[in-house]
Amino acid sequence: MTGPSSDEVERIYQYLVEHITAKKYPPSCAEISQVMGWSTSKVWCGERNRRVNAALEALQQAGKIRVLKTIQGRRDIRLTILPSQSPTTSIATPAANIAPAPQLTPGPLPCIECGNHVCEESNSRCTRHFQINRESGKRLRERRRLDRLCSRCPNPVCAESKWFCALHLRLNREASRRYEMRKRERKRLDRLKEAYEKVRKAVA
Repeated sequence: MTGPSSDEVERIYQYLVEHITAKKYPPSCAEISQVMGWSTSKVWCGERNRRVNAALEALQQAGKIRVLKTIQGRRDIRLTILPSQSPTTSIATPAANIAPAPQLTPGPLPCIECGNHVCEESNSRCTRHFQINRESGKRLRERRRLDRLCSRCPNPVCAESKWFCALHLRLNREASRRYEMRKRERKRLDRLKEAYEKVRKAVA
């Protein structure tokens, strides 16, 4: 596997800064590959993904970005250093009248809505925007419930559930069964560990 060069890593970082600053959300792996020209070249899809992951890992080790995992298992990219907003001046403006750009150092993550520091309850929003987003989510879920729409898709809910359509009800039940199986397996292992500790202490 051919890893990305330092120039490619820097190009990806500049693209991340421009994209996140303009759109307030990170680009996908396919978008990064397209900007770098890897999607049009004869590069296998898995190879493109490995190059992007290697570049993001290098930027994270350098302290320029932070890669998080959301509840849905998706990747969320945050900038640890906010891009400086340099004032737009004409060429004839004297250099003495230009204010120096602020030197930003890595610190707490910025809010994706306003740029303030995120609160403890959230990884992406400040206290104000976290509360606004939570209230908006509550209103949306209540409106979908009154319209009898699935909470995961635009399909109507089935007769067996108040929140899910037939597909997502089946997926939710399967996820619940897997969770219960993992919980029972953990309890079984804990009991075996306790029994082993009792035997070991008795032998000692």
